[in-house]
Amino acid sequence: MLTDTQMLQAMHFRSSVALQVTLDQDYNVPDNKSDIEKVIVENGEIQIQNIKTMPDKMILKGSLFWRMAYLKDRQNCTLDHMEGELPFEEVVNMDGLTEEARIRVDCEMEDLRVTMIHSRKVSVRSVVNVKVHASAVEEIPVVSEISDTEKHLCLQRRTLDVSGIAVRKKDTIRIREEMTLPGNKANMLELIWGEVQNRRVDIRPQDDKLLLRGEASVFCLYSGENEENPFEYAEADLPWQAELPCSGMREDMIVNSHLHKIAQSLEMKADMDGEMRLVMAEMVLEIDLEAYEEKKLQTLVSKEIIHERSKEVQLDISGEQQYYAYAAGKVVLGTANAAEAVRAADEKMGVVVGTKQQYIWKRSRRASRETVIADGTQAQGNSTAAKCLNVILKKEGLNLDAGALLENGETV
Repeated sequence: MLTDTQMLQAMHFRSSVALQVTLDQDYNVPDNKSDIEKVIVENGEIQIQNIKTMPDKMILKGSLFWRMAYLKDRQNCTLDHMEGELPFEEVVNMDGLTEEARIRVDCEMEDLRVTMIHSRKVSVRSVVNVKVHASAVEEIPVVSEISDTEKHLCLQRRTLDVSGIAVRKKDTIRIREEMTLPGNKANMLELIWGEVQNRRVDIRPQDDKLLLRGEASVFCLYSGENEENPFEYAEADLPWQAELPCSGMREDMIVNSHLHKIAQSLEMKADMDGEMRLVMAEMVLEIDLEAYEEKKLQTLVSKEIIHERSKEVQLDISGEQQYYAYAAGKVVLGTANAAEAVRAADEKMGVVVGTKQQYIWKRSRRASRETVIADGTQAQGNSTAAKCLNVILKKEGLNLDAGALLENGETV
């Protein structure tokens, strides 16, 4: 008998681990930077750079990219900035992990503190929550047809609506957008602080590509040419659009994606007049996606499913005799003591059998009727009815022979 089999791909969850990573390191202020008088603000992001999987564990390598703005001259109220990279490496134990597993890592920075040790040294401390999800793509065989030379073979078919993985992709997307300073803002001399946030993301599948839209929220603090107001800020929401090539993608597919920012940068640029009035905002996004294809699958089904696993019970019949008390379809006691087995069976309204499954003890049934005795003397009359009537008459104080009356055809 030959079978035609189709293979469906499904994402199978393997393991998940959550852990906390504590980072702590001291940094010296570079020679080209001013002394620190007070830390004003700090932020940063986590970037995973390398993942190495091994049986039942993995090695995770990444870095914390931190930034801070600080006060360098309290009298003139002037600011400066400083940034750095704090690398880390963690061994994560995961039961059931294999080298071909698909890994997704989510990092959330719970706390980041940049504190001044002295004017030329700072301490960077952070607590990072890491969630690791491991999964693997498994192929599920589905029998769709049986080829047989016998004419009398009957098949039962069923049409199923299934969703299978058609496209899997993990890639990075680089977004670059320009922000122009408003007309009432002074030209830039130095960029001190900046942030880029990704918002309002929309992902739509297209033929052989993925269309992404979003909004980059940009904020920057800079020193300007205006002497009366030496520090200025600017902010803007910049729409962006990107296309990611995806071979095999179709518009009717269902996309499950995980998109997050892994890096950002802000850079001053001159406009067409040569004035520093442009800010180039750049962010790097990492996307991990699966695209599911819906289709109708015709498969063969069984009319009746029989339990596939066999169950065997081995009884130890060697040595002394064993007694088993059965009640309600199960063994309630197994013992070498016959009295204990009888007591257990009697309490549960059951029976006792021996090693060879022969009956040892059964509960006796109660009589359906009792012998009628009146005051310790046998009632007169030959029939049962006469005996019962004699007992009833005697209870009423009448000393009559019901048997004789019945033989003469009289009523009692």
